[in-house]
Amino acid sequence: MVLAVGGVKKSQAEIAKAVYKPWWGTNQQIMLAYLSKFFKVVNYKHSATTTDISKHLKKGHIVILDWWDKLDEESPEGHYSLVGDYDSKAKILTLVDPSKTRKGLWHIAAKDFNPMWYDTLDTNNRTWIDGYMLWVDSTSKISS
Repeated sequence: MVLAVGGVKKSQAEIAKAVYKPWWGTNQQIMLAYLSKFFKVVNYKHSATTTDISKHLKKGHIVILDWWDKLDEESPEGHYSLVGDYDSKAKILTLVDPSKTRKGLWHIAAKDFNPMWYDTLDTNNRTWIDGYMLWVDSTSKISS
């Protein structure tokens, strides 16, 4: 979705071949590195807050959050979602994220999301990263 917003045409299969590891999934570093092939402005922050999300959305950046998806109780795991909006008055996140348990756009209160806003960095779930957020300025597309 990030690439499409920026006008980069890649199939899901092409992207998966470049970034996906069957035994792990896609880590934060490879996602950032892959996006940096197409955009000049790609960055991240850990221990981010909803204030950080709002700041980047106001700048028009595409914001991606890495969080522990335990809403699908069959297979809790790290997951990435795009942020469509953050209502700072109601403290509600709108996430763009079709999955087995959710359809497309969905809303979650920040107080419910924040405890899940982490991911593990090792296969034994002993090393964690909290509040990982990546952003892309889609206007910074690198000419091909």
